Amino acid sequence: MYSVFYIANPRKMNVETLKAELLRLPIEDRVQLLVAGLDSLSETLAAIEESWIEESIKRQREIESGTQSIRPLDEAMRDIFQ
Repeated sequence: MYSVFYIANPRKMNVETLKAELLRLPIEDRVQLLVAGLDSLSETLAAIEESWIEESIKRQREIESGTQSIRPLDEAMRDIFQ
């Protein structure tokens, strides 16, 4: 059996092949890969959250300054689906 880490060109490996190889690893190795994957996502999710916070602040300032207006959700949805 060979490990996923010794594949000559991992870019040519598709997701199904990679998944099959990962499932052949011992549970301890799979847990390490899971933690590493989740850690990589947490950085991405933190960046996304920060972007949404910045956008929310920007929109609130636009509403307060009068450059943007708001209206009830039911009215906006009605206009979208008409």
